[in-house]
Amino acid sequence: MLETYEWPTNGRAAIEGQGTCVGATFDRGQPRLGWKTDECETLIRCVNTCFRHILDQHGIAFHWASLQINKNSVSRRHTDRNNEGASLIVLFGNFTKGAFRMADGSLELQHTGEILTIDGTQPHESEEFEGERFSIVAFYHSSTASLHTNHQERLRDMGFCLAHQSIPVSPKEEDRILIELCCGPNSQLSQTTSH
Repeated sequence: MLETYEWPTNGRAAIEGQGTCVGATFDRGQPRLGWKTDECETLIRCVNTCFRHILDQHGIAFHWASLQINKNSVSRRHTDRNNEGASLIVLFGNFTKGAFRMADGSLELQHTGEILTIDGTQPHESEEFEGERFSIVAFYHSSTASLHTNHQERLRDMGFCLAHQSIPVSPKEEDRILIELCCGPNSQLSQTTSH
């Protein structure tokens, strides 16, 4: 599903490749929804359903209002100044090398489909890779509380978990279908939601 979208060149100085932020962001001096949020709504719902299911399985409370989606990108050492709290990162694709790591060596993510919890305000980077590589980072953007109420409700409707919002206990049938669209019908996540 990730490969069906046209991803723009990433506008961040520390990142080479393609990608964008969907959900809450800050641009041109004001909080708003990322410009590809409408176009990517199906993907956003799928990713958020996957994250919610995994978090619920493990009893983890986590809040996020943004997804940074990267395609074939390599990030030089940098920090994310607009993140509040922990972030989740997951890798997808068919690639070799391309590990994500915290600059202090404390955490590293090399394999697709695994989720790592990080503090994006601390220095981190990714290495060069061969093949096609996607990364998705779920995080709580510092501008979220300043968004118009209608935008906050829209984020909740798309499955983001804003502060003071509970996470559903189990996925519904339509959530399982979205998981299959995102991860494939034979993925481990699809199998655990089909029971």
